[in-house]
Amino acid sequence: MKNPVEALTRLGPIINQIASISGIPGVSVGVFHEGEYHLPYRVSFQAFTAFTCGVLVHEGLLDWQSPIRSFLPEFRSRVSEVQELASLVDLLSHRTGVPGGESLYFHAQPILNDSDIISTFAELPPLHPFRSQWLYNNLGYGIAAMAMSRQTGKQYEELLETRLIRPLKLNRTGVNYDTHGMKDVAKTYMIADEKEPVENSRPFFSAGSPMAAVGGITSSVDDLLVFYREVVHELLHQ
Repeated sequence: MKNPVEALTRLGPIINQIASISGIPGVSVGVFHEGEYHLPYRVSFQAFTAFTCGVLVHEGLLDWQSPIRSFLPEFRSRVSEVQELASLVDLLSHRTGVPGGESLYFHAQPILNDSDIISTFAELPPLHPFRSQWLYNNLGYGIAAMAMSRQTGKQYEELLETRLIRPLKLNRTGVNYDTHGMKDVAKTYMIADEKEPVENSRPFFSAGSPMAAVGGITSSVDDLLVFYREVVHELLHQ
């Protein structure tokens, strides 16, 4: 790809079509190409959690394949296989077969307390056999964050800061990052019954909450490109 900007421009109609189907007014798209940034783009922040977890695995503080109960003995599930065998990989790749309870914590004031994460997961009935297919469950990320904290004695927010944000010199990334007074901040909206867009308050997770590993991170498109440059580099050189 000799001219990534030109190539990305040609994708404009397709990107606009995707935005139209999704019902969103706009989307930022970007490319990292041969050491240079070309426009910003948007991505899930769960990768930040998985990356930080991977650093702890590299440091010997966690293990990808060990049962999560080896780090959190109180972990439970209705499914005996999940309870005894589910690992960090299973939780982070959404393959436990247990559905999530997103409506419990994706609110401006989450209904789910941190102390309820494991007990809530334990009561969720399975929809698919363990490790048979992908099924979204963000509680797994909260549980993974709990394991990270248990093994290190540090809160998720501090682990993210010391293992990812500072080493990569990310300037506008953090848990519950203060965007007050900033003008260049993207907001989320939903369509109400009146068919008018209404601003949707982002979830607020208290300092140290494991559920911040799911949706409590704020970042900028420049920081995301720095992060994914590192991800690609590690994939190519591992």
